[in-house]
Amino acid sequence: MNLVNESYATESSLIDSLLLEFGKADLQASIALLPGLSQLIDELSTIEAEFEEAQLAFQTEKATDGNKESATEIKKELLTVINEKLVVYLRAMVMVDETKYGAFVGVVSQIIDDMNVIIKKRKKTVVPEITGV
Repeated sequence: MNLVNESYATESSLIDSLLLEFGKADLQASIALLPGLSQLIDELSTIEAEFEEAQLAFQTEKATDGNKESATEIKKELLTVINEKLVVYLRAMVMVDETKYGAFVGVVSQIIDDMNVIIKKRKKTVVPEITGV
């Protein structure tokens, strides 16, 4: 039996089959005659169960990786929030009380302008930019 060259799934299935065979009543007398074999079978069973648990956790994690948003999707959402909510809110607050909010809105506007310049320098393609305040 050559388990080493098999895939994890095949190897695990073959080990499970082997453990089932070792568990059969007609083999118990023969297993008992060989010193230490019973302990090795128990150890193999324990290690196989731990491997299957780890493999399941890995596969579950791998499956959930596909559900994560990409950086491009997050960027689009962020630009929408900034352009359609934050900038609109800041413009409204300046209209409400320019002396109170004007300096802050000016700083935010400058930061947005600086980031747009940096992005334009990094990318030669057209990138949607954040609208100024």
